[in-house]
Amino acid sequence: MDRPKGGTHLNVPGPFPIPPVLQGLMITPTQFLPMSGDLAVILGEWRHTGGHLWLDITAPDPPILEELKREFQVDRQALAQVLDPAHKAHVREYEDYFFVQLPMPARAADCPGERRRSRSFATEELDIFCSREFILTLHANPQPTLRALWETSARSAGQRWEGRWPDRLLYSIGDAVLSSFYPHLEWLEDQHDRLERLIFRDRRSQIQRVVAFKRDLHAVRRVIAPLRDAIASLAKRDFIFLDEEHRYLFDDLYARSMRLLELVANLHTLFDGLLNADLSIQNTRMNEVMKTLTVMATIMMPLTVLTGFFGMNFDAIPGLHSPVAFWGTTAGMAGLAAGFVWFFRRRGWW
Repeated sequence: MDRPKGGTHLNVPGPFPIPPVLQGLMITPTQFLPMSGDLAVILGEWRHTGGHLWLDITAPDPPILEELKREFQVDRQALAQVLDPAHKAHVREYEDYFFVQLPMPARAADCPGERRRSRSFATEELDIFCSREFILTLHANPQPTLRALWETSARSAGQRWEGRWPDRLLYSIGDAVLSSFYPHLEWLEDQHDRLERLIFRDRRSQIQRVVAFKRDLHAVRRVIAPLRDAIASLAKRDFIFLDEEHRYLFDDLYARSMRLLELVANLHTLFDGLLNADLSIQNTRMNEVMKTLTVMATIMMPLTVLTGFFGMNFDAIPGLHSPVAFWGTTAGMAGLAAGFVWFFRRRGWW
């Protein structure tokens, strides 16, 4: 395995707004032993108990990362990438373990009730170190999906994992990551239905909202596409820690990631339809306005000609001094306007 050189200092993100939270799960053929608290206590119990260890760390600080590097001989380059949002999903293999970076929706993104929808879709990084003896998962903020998986695993019988380490747990983590995208996509579906009703009911254009949701979907796709490729690496490459007999698990994850991309593509198509519908409706309304203005201008044009003709400054205009000429002309103009209206209505032009 590659060994770090030079000093021991690690350039890692922080400090986090919450203190580090550590949870350990010792897995033997006969039992699961959940633990939480100090890293040294968890590692000491693991050495005493034996078996496999799933160590989940929320908001790891530099001292914890230094201790992980020392206890698990984790590569410096891999630790330097821990919780670095500049890196996309990928898999990197070392001699004694492999390192996986996966994105998960940020807390606000997977809670549809929160009022943060003016911002774009955001993710948080999940880092996984996987070997024959241990799996380390590190993330900056609490992840309810992982917490639920940890609690479910802690209540499970140890036999269900026998002979399937680390494949089964890694599959469960990957399944939890993929599942975490569905609440946001379901929220986008609800927004599509709401916008569809607004577009056909309200006279105001919804183009800005539609474009914002399309931009949000584009952000989701930029995250899921590398995630799909990382899962494909687990399914297709020969990792010495993964059993060939259990490759079907990662084939299933790959198929699920493809379905996620298909769902994103379908939603993108639906929002494209909304955009086209909104533009068509606005154009139709504009045509109706222009038609109304044209009809009014057509009706007023002969009336303007009459008033202009009889408004000339000549003394010899017929009927100029007649007491009934004004009312006769007014009645004729009213009849002419009514005739135009009747004609346009009859022809269906207005």
